[in-house]
Amino acid sequence: MDIIENLLVVIAIGVMLFYMKDIWKSSREIKRFSKIGRDMSKYRWLMKAGMQEQAKYFNAFGLRSKKHNPFMWY
Repeated sequence: MDIIENLLVVIAIGVMLFYMKDIWKSSREIKRFSKIGRDMSKYRWLMKAGMQEQAKYFNAFGLRSKKHNPFMWY
């Protein structure tokens, strides 16, 4: 009976480690994707700043009102 219990424990630990490997891999993937997302948001912030500069420029010439903003796609 002892041998069977030990075998079951070993199998259970093996299954746990197998699934933990998958979880660890997926968490690494998620970290990689979040890094890509951070880079994208960084560039989106730059684009947003550029759009605001353009909006100021257009406002100076009275080509648009403050209510209607053609650059509000972000």
